[in-house]
Amino acid sequence: MLGTGNKCSPKTHSDSVEKSKKVLAIVWGVLIAVGLILYFAFPEYRSKEAISGFIRQYENQMFLVYLLICLARGAFLIPSTAFIFAGVLLFPDSPWMVLAISMIGVFAGAAIIYYFTEFLGFEKFFQKRFAHKTEFVQRKMERYGLWIVAAWAFFPVVPTDLVAYVAGVVRMKPWKFFLGILIGELPLVSLYVFGGNAVAGWLF
Repeated sequence: MLGTGNKCSPKTHSDSVEKSKKVLAIVWGVLIAVGLILYFAFPEYRSKEAISGFIRQYENQMFLVYLLICLARGAFLIPSTAFIFAGVLLFPDSPWMVLAISMIGVFAGAAIIYYFTEFLGFEKFFQKRFAHKTEFVQRKMERYGLWIVAAWAFFPVVPTDLVAYVAGVVRMKPWKFFLGILIGELPLVSLYVFGGNAVAGWLF
């Protein structure tokens, strides 16, 4: 009987892990909701001028701060467009660097959401409550997923990160998902970076 009081059954451990995942999912959801509310409630703080002005405060670390902001943005489903144009304003002589950092930010945000949805077990939630619809979406993603992701990523109005959520829920193959992101995002981000102020004036 010695030491039996400190042992946890597999079921107890599993329940504890599931509870931790639920708490993490709730916290993540709250942070996303707060981030999106602030993003749309205060448009003066999300303009390319405001973002670039904030980064300029860090004179000696502007590249690093810009990279960190681009990495963090995706985790909160915040659209990347204004951040890309902020990079164009900040580093007019380094368009290739802005393109590289912007794409890193896009991939990082997509990866966070894609793998978090799987880790947190969102697919189980949707399969339990929306089994028929989930299976339908899964079939479509298996057949046309690459081009669905590419088209969604290329469409500038909606955040690319939303399709990462869908891909994570239906467990789309990683190589197909990230290739779709590359096909859709690279031409669009290149247009933003090298089109510069002309494209920004048209969008904003």
